[in-house]
Amino acid sequence: MADDPDRMAKHQARHRDLHVRAILWTAAAIFGMLLLSGLAAYFLWTVWRPGDHYDGPNAAFDFEIEDPRLESAPQQDYRAYLAEKEGRLHAWQWIDPRAGTVRIPIEEAMRRMVQKSAAAVDGTGTAGVMPAGPGAP
Repeated sequence: MADDPDRMAKHQARHRDLHVRAILWTAAAIFGMLLLSGLAAYFLWTVWRPGDHYDGPNAAFDFEIEDPRLESAPQQDYRAYLAEKEGRLHAWQWIDPRAGTVRIPIEEAMRRMVQKSAAAVDGTGTAGVMPAGPGAP
């Protein structure tokens, strides 16, 4: 049985199907690439690492934030602010005289928008709506 040539040929064919040398070379190449990648990463980390001059997102926080400015009576400033905003709503003002841009009072702007939309509805400048009187429903 040990000298059976058929059996010996099958045994040798099985061992020839498995290329041990190619597997070892592939494993060595993978190990070598991992080693080279690790060395390249170490080189880049130690040599090209940004120094203290870098002010990126991971920079140290060495600044101070000022305390908030508190007012003893903020109501006066708030009233002045509201008065200024209310004045802008009801005043005429040139924004850009060369371009012809002006600020108009809010009531005038609403009146003009109603006229413009009414003119677009029936083409005459009126929307066909009768003014509400004392007997209107």
